Amino acid sequence: MKLAVSLLIIVALYLVGAFIFNALTFLFSYYESQSTRREAGRWKPEWPQANGGWLSAMLKEFPITAIDLIWLPFGFLNRDSANNRYRGNSKPPVIFVHGWSQNRITFAWIIGKLRNRLAGRQLYTLNMPTTSKTLPELADYLAKRMDEALRQTGQSKAAIVGHSLGGLVTREYAARYGSGKIEAVITLATPHAGSKLSFPALAPVGGPVMHEMEPGSETLKRLAKEKIEGVRFVCVGSVHDNFVLPFDSSFLPGAEEIVIDGVGHNGLLFDTRVLDIIENTLDNISVETEDEKISEQNKEPEKKSRSKKTRANKADSENVEKSSTNK
Repeated sequence: MKLAVSLLIIVALYLVGAFIFNALTFLFSYYESQSTRREAGRWKPEWPQANGGWLSAMLKEFPITAIDLIWLPFGFLNRDSANNRYRGNSKPPVIFVHGWSQNRITFAWIIGKLRNRLAGRQLYTLNMPTTSKTLPELADYLAKRMDEALRQTGQSKAAIVGHSLGGLVTREYAARYGSGKIEAVITLATPHAGSKLSFPALAPVGGPVMHEMEPGSETLKRLAKEKIEGVRFVCVGSVHDNFVLPFDSSFLPGAEEIVIDGVGHNGLLFDTRVLDIIENTLDNISVETEDEKISEQNKEPEKKSRSKKTRANKADSENVEKSSTNK
């Protein structure tokens, strides 16, 4: 009986702590959004206004925050092989890269929903020690998983979906290894310009990435100089993000911006709009790639025809020259 009571007290304290933590992050987020509005020209007219919806977004985020520590142990089970057992591999695979202090389990809902929507694409995840490694070291984990996915599927490229820190890991990977193996990148709530909630003082617990995600850090300045050429890059951010502060740090200059509202930082991983964005982005790339192949195939007969005409014209010229010489 005492044990049961003790467990209930522990659970109650944990839930209260999660609620308070959640509420504080949304208070910071609300304050930051108001500060952003006061900067002339900063808040784009096409962005959701986010005048309300904060309480709703917080209440949606709370259960996700509450179960965060509970479901993480399940992420040590690699379900990729089971998930891909009956999937085709006619298209490039998709690699899902998790954020700070998380693991592959954070993409469980998205992968479960996309399983029947991304035909021909195998879905891969990975685990990274985000609380103890630097971005370059984390990029090595992604490089290893990338090579494994390409080897198993026989494809030459893979699409990457990165949540939060996972988007920065993807950019670091491109900076270190090049973008030749990347088909497309979709980042979800990634602090491309850093976050004011990344406190360097937490580095002893949160790892060196606490320094690297700080706005204006040397790492972010270095990555800003690195351009990912020839790759479709889509950045998804929420005006109610409670961890990426200010929320427009979620966007990268030159990349496509998609702004949604009504969900917090981790809530993006449970939002049907995100499913549509991933599916539409990758489907459009597949169509474009197919169109390019058809265009190349159509060009081949034209090239052969031009080559024949060139040889015929050359032969005619030679015959004319010989005729003139004989005369």
